[in-house]
Amino acid sequence: MSVKNLTLFSNEPDPLIVDPSRPAPVLWVRQLVILESLASDARVIRRIEFRRGLNIINTAIHPGDDTATVGHSVGKTLLLRLIRYCLGERNFGSPAVRQAIAERFHKGYVLADVAVAGVPWVVARPIGIDTATHSSFTMPEATIDSFLNTTTRRERFSAFSEELRRQIVQPLGSAKLPRADRTIEWLDVLPWLSRDQACRHRSHTEWRPPGPDSHGLKIEDCHVVIRTFMDLLSPEDTGLIVNHKQLLRRRGRLLHTIETERSVLARRQAELVGALEIKDVSSEYELFAAAAEANARDKKDSLERFLDDEIKKSPLPEVESQYSDVVKEIGALDQVLKSLRENERATENQILQLERASTESILLQLAEQGEWCHLFDTKTEAVAHGCPGTNSDRQGIDDPHRERKLRDLRQDLANVRTQIGEESERLTLKQIESERLRNEVQKEQARVEKLRGPLRQRIERYALLEEAAKAYGNQSAELHRLIDSGRELKADVDNSLQDRKNADARFRLHLNTITNCFRNVLGDLLGHSVEARIELNAQGIFPRPANTEGIRGAAIGTSTTVLGFDLACLAASICGVGHHPRFLLHDSPREADMEEPMYHRLFRLVRSLESLFGERLPSFQYIVTTTTPPPSELAGTDSPFVRLTLDKRRPDGLLLNETF
Repeated sequence: MSVKNLTLFSNEPDPLIVDPSRPAPVLWVRQLVILESLASDARVIRRIEFRRGLNIINTAIHPGDDTATVGHSVGKTLLLRLIRYCLGERNFGSPAVRQAIAERFHKGYVLADVAVAGVPWVVARPIGIDTATHSSFTMPEATIDSFLNTTTRRERFSAFSEELRRQIVQPLGSAKLPRADRTIEWLDVLPWLSRDQACRHRSHTEWRPPGPDSHGLKIEDCHVVIRTFMDLLSPEDTGLIVNHKQLLRRRGRLLHTIETERSVLARRQAELVGALEIKDVSSEYELFAAAAEANARDKKDSLERFLDDEIKKSPLPEVESQYSDVVKEIGALDQVLKSLRENERATENQILQLERASTESILLQLAEQGEWCHLFDTKTEAVAHGCPGTNSDRQGIDDPHRERKLRDLRQDLANVRTQIGEESERLTLKQIESERLRNEVQKEQARVEKLRGPLRQRIERYALLEEAAKAYGNQSAELHRLIDSGRELKADVDNSLQDRKNADARFRLHLNTITNCFRNVLGDLLGHSVEARIELNAQGIFPRPANTEGIRGAAIGTSTTVLGFDLACLAASICGVGHHPRFLLHDSPREADMEEPMYHRLFRLVRSLESLFGERLPSFQYIVTTTTPPPSELAGTDSPFVRLTLDKRRPDGLLLNETF
């Protein structure tokens, strides 16, 4: 069902038409109460009623006294962060701010009456000492008073978070964030709907300052969140984005690798050219590799042949052979002498034994051993002389053959000593010959090594250069393979980009509606018509003012573009495009780069947007804080738009009635 065309801007041909099927915001805050505790009779520190449509949190008008401070450090930003806290953010301020508040309000709580898809929910979160998640509660189908007066129906805060997910995120389907590699969550969306003042409205995708409490997304994921909520991206298309980003990253890494390989090849080619003294350098990697390898191999083979010829002329092999033979003979003579000296010692021991032997001691020993004496030839003779043993051929001092045996042994000893002398003389001569040959071998080895050393170094150098040329060839082949892969990947990227363009084309009607809203919003902010568009490309979604000159020739500020984009998305959702919950918080955008006249037009713009609904309640909620007085027609004492005026000059003019 359509409604009467209502033109928001008189100088724009395309009117904005509200969608009657969206009678209320999916999410809006009805009331915020700050209490000293959760008791039903707890002191109320601050109670703020909100409305659908425009809600202004301003400060008192400065009296003109330079010494007076009126609008700063009064709680504007804290108020919006408390709202964000009630909607699921982990904290509501810096550690220092939280500690200061907790020291004053040990059991303090902030309560919010929030409508989600038409159902009122009360949320209670601690601002005192205990700020753990399990100390946060919620209750559906309730008011703040009923919540305080009963505890039986209270649920864990997670029930409220799940309802936000079900009503706001679940309709998006399975849209996936490419960098986070997961589906969209509620806390991915809330930062966009409630930009932090610290970000200064620098970019339409910069929502939270970096820090430990930031639920920040990568920029490309922020683009996906916006596109998905504005129905400019389907869950299937997020797969195209993920694939395209992966292809771009792969191609980027591949191009970097190719450039690195080219640089390495150029350096190695220069090294080979200098080392091999190559005159004609081919520009083809493979041809140069083959030429360099052949050059190094030829130089190496030539030096090896020269070295072999020089070694063949040397007498070293013959002298080494002679020296080896002499060493073997010396070894054999050593063995002969060792055997002769053993015979000499054995003969000397036999002689000594015969000379020192005692008959009585032998008889006593043999008696103890049960043997007979070796001095007798027969057992009978031995027994007759009193020996109980047997004949063991022992020789003693009374042996009748003792003298004969001593003569024979002494002759044997003399013969052995003669042989030892002769062999020792032969050994000495061989050792002299060995020393001479060893000196000749060392001398010739030194001469050959003096010749071979430098040649071998050069041969090894050319062998390494040959291997380097082979490696160069292999690396050049790998470079060609990478280049071929790069061409294939470039084709994949182009095809992926075309797939994304084709997918984007399906959303052309929605994009045109959002662009029309963006042009209307910028026109109202600047005071004259302006060409602008919302652009979709491979990087994401971008607000593009076509001309950068605004009122009186001033450049359109970044904050103007960012605010215009946010309000254009809100307006598009009012007109029936996308899944924006039609809830928006802006914290003191005047403190960015907007001029005061443009800032006033911001309030009039939102008021005009609200007037599109006539007598009906608007289907959006916009809460904005300001230190600059709003236009007079919006700031009167009976104005429904100003929901709270803060003033630092008096305690009850501060959000928490105290200075921290």
